[in-house]
Amino acid sequence: MKTVRAFLTAMITAVLIFSLTACGSDEPERKNLEYENSVATFVSAYNKGDENTLLSCFSKGARESFADTGESATEGITESIKNTGGLSTGLAYSISSKSELTDEQAEALQKEYTDKYGTRVEIKKAYSLEVVFGLKGPSSGYECSKTIITVKTENGWIIWGDVITELSFTKAT
Repeated sequence: MKTVRAFLTAMITAVLIFSLTACGSDEPERKNLEYENSVATFVSAYNKGDENTLLSCFSKGARESFADTGESATEGITESIKNTGGLSTGLAYSISSKSELTDEQAEALQKEYTDKYGTRVEIKKAYSLEVVFGLKGPSSGYECSKTIITVKTENGWIIWGDVITELSFTKAT
């Protein structure tokens, strides 16, 4: 009986120690914060040539409006890259600054959406991000800084505004 009790005490102690160490601050840092995920997905989709996933980073109204143009967002961005005078093996990004939008600013975005697309959207949160796009490969050293608003709707985080079809790259300083 003493052996069983000692064994159970040892097991409970081991479980408690394991549980306490698992709750520490050694949790791996998340690669992207939620409000950055749509930008990360946009860049990843471009790099894979995945037009459908790239377009899914935008609102339904923006996607439908873009579909009417008959253009390809990935081809437009590729053309922007070619205009730098070089080739690229991919697109990269970093966030240089971010700020959460106020409730009033989010309401203004909702009104803008309703006016533009004729449907309502509920914005739960919104961030303004200063995104620096860069090129990988032979044309590295070129970048494009762009203010992007990401919003959280009932369907998750998206890039707010028109579908991005071009980026104006300049030589990094």
